[in-house]
Amino acid sequence: MPESLLQKVTVYTCTCTYTHTLLSWTYSSTTNPGMSECSVYELPPLRGFVLSIGLGVLIFGTYVPQHIRILKRRTSEGLSPSYILLGSAASVASLINIFIFTIPARRCCPILTRYECMSSLSGFCQILIQTSGSLIIFLLCIFATRESLIESRADLLQIRRNFKILIGYVLANVVTYEYIMLSSLSDDNLNRMFQLANLNGVASMLMALMQYIPQLFTTYSLKHPGSLSIPMLCLQAPGGMLWSYSLWVKTNSQWSSWLPYLVSAVMQTFLLCMCLYFKHVYPTELLETIEEQLIAEENLHAEYNTLSKNI
Repeated sequence: MPESLLQKVTVYTCTCTYTHTLLSWTYSSTTNPGMSECSVYELPPLRGFVLSIGLGVLIFGTYVPQHIRILKRRTSEGLSPSYILLGSAASVASLINIFIFTIPARRCCPILTRYECMSSLSGFCQILIQTSGSLIIFLLCIFATRESLIESRADLLQIRRNFKILIGYVLANVVTYEYIMLSSLSDDNLNRMFQLANLNGVASMLMALMQYIPQLFTTYSLKHPGSLSIPMLCLQAPGGMLWSYSLWVKTNSQWSSWLPYLVSAVMQTFLLCMCLYFKHVYPTELLETIEEQLIAEENLHAEYNTLSKNI
C-alpha cells in the first residue's frame, strides 16, 4: 500500500497505549500478546512455508502469458473492461481481507523468530504477489495500448474510468479502516476489523464470480479469445484450486480468504472450455484480424472527423 497513505496515531487510555500505522500495530507491554496466543505460529513446518512462497511465485507466473499477450497485440480487444475491473477489484478485496486477518500474526511477530513471523504472514505474501499480477494486466491495458491504432477508443476510455473506480474502492477501505481504529479502543475494535475483512472476502467472492459473466458474454459474441490468454487460463484453472487449498490449510484460516479463489478457478474452467471450443470450430486468427481491421477503421474515421471539425 502506498507509503503516502501511512498515518500514525497514538491514543492513550488507562494503562494501554495503542500505536497504529496502516501496515502494523505496536502495543505497549500491557497489551502485548501472550505466548499462549502466539503458540499457534510456533515451529511451522518448512514444507508448508516453501509451498506457500512457491505457489505465490507460480501464481504470478501464470499471469505472465496474459501480460505478454497484451504487449504483443497492443490491444485489449477480446477483454471485457468489466472483466478487468472486477478481476482486479476481487484481488484487492482479498488482499485487504487477509491483511486484516493477519493482524494477530503481526502482533505476535515481536516474540516469534524471524522464520516463524515470515511463515505466519506467508498467506498475505501469496495474495500480495497474486494481486500484483492482476493489477499489471489493468495497467498494461491502459498504458501499453493507448497509442495503438487497433485499440478501441471506447474500450480504453472505459478501462480508464474503471481504474478510477478501483482507486475509489481502495480509498473507501482505507477510510473505513482508520475510522474503526479511531472509534474504539476495546477488544471490540478487532471484532469490527474482522467484520470489515469478511465483508471484503464476500465482495471478493461475488466480484470473482461476476467478473466472468461479461467476459463469457464477450468471448461468446466475438467467437475468439482476442487478447485473452488461453495459456493463462490453462495454468490458473487448476492452479486456483490448489491455491485455495493451500490457503484453507493455513493456521486460523477463514473461509472468506480461500473461497473466492475456488470460485474463480471454477469460472475460469468454463471460460477456458469456451475458448478451446471456438478455436477448434472457428477460424479464430482470421476473426481476430478482421476485428482489428474494424477497430483501426473506426479509429481512423474518428480521427478524420476530429480533423475535419478543426479545419
